[in-house]
Amino acid sequence: MGRQSARLYFQGKDHKDIYFNGHYHDQMYLSDGKGNVTLVWEKVKDNLFEFTVNPESKLILSVWGNVHISWGDGQGIEVNNNGSLLSHQYGLSDSRFKVQITGEMTNIKFNPGSGMNGALSEVLTILPQSMKYTKDLGRIFSGCTNLMYIPERIFYNCIHVVSMENAFWACTSLKNIPVMLFSRCAFVEEFGGVFLRCSGLETIPEGLFAGCTKVKSFHNAFQYCQFSEIPEGLFAGCPDVEDFSALFFGCSKLITVPEKLFDNCPVVKDFSGLFCIGGLEAVPEGLFANCSDVENFASAFEYCQNIKGRVPELWRTHLHVKEHSRCFAACTKVSNYEEIPSTWK
Repeated sequence: MGRQSARLYFQGKDHKDIYFNGHYHDQMYLSDGKGNVTLVWEKVKDNLFEFTVNPESKLILSVWGNVHISWGDGQGIEVNNNGSLLSHQYGLSDSRFKVQITGEMTNIKFNPGSGMNGALSEVLTILPQSMKYTKDLGRIFSGCTNLMYIPERIFYNCIHVVSMENAFWACTSLKNIPVMLFSRCAFVEEFGGVFLRCSGLETIPEGLFAGCTKVKSFHNAFQYCQFSEIPEGLFAGCPDVEDFSALFFGCSKLITVPEKLFDNCPVVKDFSGLFCIGGLEAVPEGLFANCSDVENFASAFEYCQNIKGRVPELWRTHLHVKEHSRCFAACTKVSNYEEIPSTWK
């Protein structure tokens, strides 16, 4: 048998199949003249999403795309839809079940329309490459009360996502956020409620939003979280933010705030409810120094009853503000409380 050769063409497609002899192949074997295999190539099955489930709770989710779901208990289902509600009830067991979703999944959301649910335990893989063009990841893990760990690169393939609204709402068991979580999400505009009611969060990494330069809104993003510190550069890479309303609403353990927290956010318009009913003990004089476009300070510090010392004279530095009712309501311990105009308290 004469010597033969083959040229393998990688066409730059997402699936990285090999084009040979006029066809695409997901496997190829090369052999020598005696039929002995000398090279084996196999397509990497990267459109796989895996997670573990607590059997005590019914698993409820919506999936978009053409996929196969293996529930981990010997049962499975073929799915080809655009987000129809799916559920699976497990039998009594002391073990967690590993769920595998394979195929062209374009989106997934846990607990859609069902509030809180403890079924999802741990996410084992990043979201698949088939979600590359997904724009809306809002409420993806919303209400997953037993979710304790997020893979650092879980959104690595989601490079076109625009909304992360309420993505981790009420993930109360989540204690830490990976610093690179959103590192590939450069087009996100909406982070509203992204960690709302994540009461177990202990820290926020400073570079969490470093590459998210197009964000417009962080409204309610950390509402009712119970961490005690905010990194000074948390929003340093987000110059286009317009809405910080209720950002740290109800954060009772947060007693200090870095003076330069909003220094690189010059176009903010809404700070309403910013630290409302929180635990702040002091407000830095220059906290809003670079935010000259603010239109709304309503209830920004309402019922922050632990604030002592002076508060910034926003009624003098931000004369163009349209709404400021109850901005300092019930902040009776501040040393310049009597100087605050009645329309601001």
